[in-house]
Formats: sequence, C-alpha cells, structure tokens
Amino acid sequence: MTATQQRPPSTDGAKAGLAALGQLRPTRAQLRRSRARVGVAIALAVACGSLFALLYGSAGNRRPVLALARAVPAGSALSASDLRTVRAAPDAGLVPIPATEARAVVGRRAAVALVPGTLLTPADLANGPVVGAGRATVGLALKAGQIPSGLEPGQAVAVVLTGPPGQARGASPGGATVLVARATVLSLAPPTASSGDATAVTVAVPDAAAAEVATAAAAGEVALVGLGPSEGG
Repeated sequence: MTATQQRPPSTDGAKAGLAALGQLRPTRAQLRRSRARVGVAIALAVACGSLFALLYGSAGNRRPVLALARAVPAGSALSASDLRTVRAAPDAGLVPIPATEARAVVGRRAAVALVPGTLLTPADLANGPVVGAGRATVGLALKAGQIPSGLEPGQAVAVVLTGPPGQARGASPGGATVLVARATVLSLAPPTASSGDATAVTVAVPDAAAAEVATAAAAGEVALVGLGPSEGG
C-alpha cells in the first residue's frame, strides 16, 4: 500500500481574487472626485431651491400698476386709452403708480416723452397743469346741466355761452354762442361742502378767449359740451 502525498493548496487563486478586489476598491483620487461631485450636486440643489423660492415670492408680490399703452409726447395730457394695467414686483429703484390711481392720472401732463410698454412713475408726470404756447387755463364752477356726465380730464370740450351774447365771438347755426370751439379739460374736482353743488373744472383755452371765458364763467353763464377726437387724432 502506497501512501498518497497531498499537495499544499495553491495560492494563485487567492492572489488573483485579492488583486481583483484591489482593483474594485476606489483610489484616493476617485474618492476625492466622488466627494466633489456630491458637493456640487448639493450646492446645485440648494441654488435651485433658493431660485424657486425667490421666483415664487416675487410672483406672489406682484401688484397691478400702470404702464403706457402707446406713446405720449411731452406736455400732452394722458387719456384713459394711453394707459394699461400690468403686474410688477416691488423694486426699490422704481416706484410705478398703482393701477387704482388711474383716474387721478388721466388728464395729467407728461413731463417727458413716454414710451409704450414702460411703467408709469410719478416722475413722468408734470406737477400742475401744463399748457402749450398760446394757451391759458381757466377755472369754471359748473352745476348740473352745465357739464356733461362722464366728463374726464384730457377730454376735448366746446365752451358755450348760455347767457346774453354780449361780446361773444360767434354763434352756431342753432343760435348758441360758442366761446371756444375746442378746449381741453385739465382737471375736475367733485362738489364739496364749500363749493355747494358745483363741480370745479379747469380747462385750457386759447389766450385770446381766456378773458371772455373767465368773465362768462364768473357770471355762471357757460356750459361745456363734450367732443369726440379731432380728425387728426
């Protein structure tokens, strides 16, 4: 009977396994790159979240304000059709006029040339009535029947003499004396306790007719007639 000689186990397979495991283990450089990628991903997620919060907050803070619907030359009175309402977020460097003040803006004069699409600010409006050369402003205190309903600043009107013709300049075919064929309403103030039932109206008229209109107005002998747009406008 012969003895069987056992061979010691081969270590080649174990060495190959350890070598493969070593290749699977990330190197220090790979670990650094992985950490950098994770850091970038986290920073990007935080930035996106902050941007979303900012945009969401800005959208929630948007308020209706006035903007220009069309071009308005400097010195011209603004009409309701010159304005439109947009929503804008508050800005420390820009203070647009709220849309709720549209009625107060109509009839105001543009201090500068206004461009369509821009927001309207208080600095864009002239302080007080602004009239061109050869024009004058006249104040009227008008009662019901002397002023058309729905009259607004910026609207064109005819100034008609309701009393004796006196030194009136001309009369229409129907006999009514027209003091000014085309004047512009600059402002209106509703009746107050001190003014009684009279509406205070300021109109721009030609210089040559200002004295006559003022005299007739003081006697309570003028009325306004609303006019449509001129043929050129």
